Amino acid sequence: MEKPNPTARIFLLIVGTPIVLAGVIILIYFGYNLYVKLGALSEGEKNVIYIKSDTIDKGNDRKLVLITGKANTDEFLTDSMFRISMNAIKLNRIAEMYQWEEKVVERTETKPGKPSSFSKSVPTVTVKVKDYFYSKVWSSERINSRLFAKPDGHQNPDKEYNSNLQTAGKVTIGTFIIPDSLKEKMNSYEYYNLSEHT
Repeated sequence: MEKPNPTARIFLLIVGTPIVLAGVIILIYFGYNLYVKLGALSEGEKNVIYIKSDTIDKGNDRKLVLITGKANTDEFLTDSMFRISMNAIKLNRIAEMYQWEEKVVERTETKPGKPSSFSKSVPTVTVKVKDYFYSKVWSSERINSRLFAKPDGHQNPDKEYNSNLQTAGKVTIGTFIIPDSLKEKMNSYEYYNLSEHT
């Protein structure tokens, strides 16, 4: 049996030790963060106060409270371009365009090089080659076809309509006003089919 090379042992020791130490430190860091978060959630669960949304009790200021209910607004949001007006917390127009998209695939290719006067064999040269593929996709962002490697026959028109998001100013659950930070997280939309309403 062949003895391990001492140089390889030293190399493995020099390279392997920091990697193992870094792995242990990362495990400790993430384990500690998980422990802290679970502790905070457990503490919050013990201290949370379940309240009704129809009255505000000043005694609950600065306390962790939980309310449930339906979010409401009296505002009407309007999309004048499509003549839509509705009572909603958010009105989100998503405008997509069917357009060309370029995909680039890189590969290496071996080609014959210049023959040498000192050698009878023909050397080979490895070169990088890019292949361009074009397909049509739906996208809410306009893809700039002028930047394509082969724009001929793959021109994208200007976008006629842009996406637009509107959010009601005052949204409430009972007597509680929902802050903007929570309104931003409301993303449960109902689709409005224009063809059914025109």
